[in-house]
Amino acid sequence: MRPAVVGAGLVALMGILLASTPQSLEGQTIRGENAYPWIQIKGRLQPQFYYADNGPYSATVGPTNQIFLRRARFRIRVGLTDNLSVLLNPAFEGTPATVRIRDAYVDLRLSGKESGTYILLRTGQLKRRFGRYENKSSTNLPSLERGRGLGLLSTTSNDLFKNAGFMDRDVGAVLFIQNTTNAGHAGFGKTVDGETPDHGWGFSVSMFNGQGASAADVNNSKSFGARGTYRISRQLDLGAAVFLHDGIVGADSSFTNVAYGLEAEWGKIATPGLWVDLETMYGQAFSANKPWMFGVSLVGAYHIRLDEDSRFWAIEPAAQIDVGDPDVDVDSDASWLVRVGANAYLNPTTQLRLMLEQQMFNAANDPSIFGIRIGLTVSW
Repeated sequence: MRPAVVGAGLVALMGILLASTPQSLEGQTIRGENAYPWIQIKGRLQPQFYYADNGPYSATVGPTNQIFLRRARFRIRVGLTDNLSVLLNPAFEGTPATVRIRDAYVDLRLSGKESGTYILLRTGQLKRRFGRYENKSSTNLPSLERGRGLGLLSTTSNDLFKNAGFMDRDVGAVLFIQNTTNAGHAGFGKTVDGETPDHGWGFSVSMFNGQGASAADVNNSKSFGARGTYRISRQLDLGAAVFLHDGIVGADSSFTNVAYGLEAEWGKIATPGLWVDLETMYGQAFSANKPWMFGVSLVGAYHIRLDEDSRFWAIEPAAQIDVGDPDVDVDSDASWLVRVGANAYLNPTTQLRLMLEQQMFNAANDPSIFGIRIGLTVSW
């Protein structure tokens, strides 16, 4: 039997068992006799169904409906010392199912425990630091998908900038620098008391091959990025990023395209009250003439905790509006994606999600796509 099938079956079985558990579940940590090494194992399983009235685009997007495993992954982290840890994130999803590495990196903390600045070097395969929503964990995405999702066309801002080489995973290194009072914000540390700080800053610089996950470089150039964030208050966090992506286009072996991003986030996902993420992106496509692209994404949710006697732990109305323009100099080539729906939390780590979506196009003769998307997202 294929290893991918066995792995996917194990993930599915664990996901079903955990989904039926009423309380929150954290990944189990196994420690050595002297605290090191320790091993922490987590995972996620996300079956999904969609129906889309996409007949005119069937040659591009495939069937009108499908049931599939959106994600089926384990996440294994090993702590070696106070300053050194490694992470491995194999994935088993796909049709047919295949084993592939999503994340695989080493974390080396360069700052001392008492330092006022947290400095961490992360090397291996990881996500490029561009796009706040793109870098949110897939264990809890209020809109179910960051971009189009199966059944729709890849014309959203997320898809445009991902296809241009500014988002998604790559092989390289990122240096994080952040004040310790806000160490949990960048995703590589935790605040002392676990609370979101009232203010704080973070900065990262990165270098990647530019070819994507599990791919060797093809030229002597590298891709570079920089991103900064500043939390103005407990609720409001702002950010900006720039990324220079390299590759070979035609006979040009030193090709480079650039993108800029501005972002703002209000609140925190899965915390009672309002959460909103707003991002704008402007950059060049990964093609010879490098047309300038534009994208804007607005995602929001309102998290409502329920009584202990309720069947659900929480409910969460959610919506997403995305505009993607592949060439700002060409009229009537932009597209809109609108999603509205609700998320029902069975427990803090298990959500049943329902989204109605419509993808619309500025071109007069291009029909829109209406669809429904249902997902069960389980993590442990």
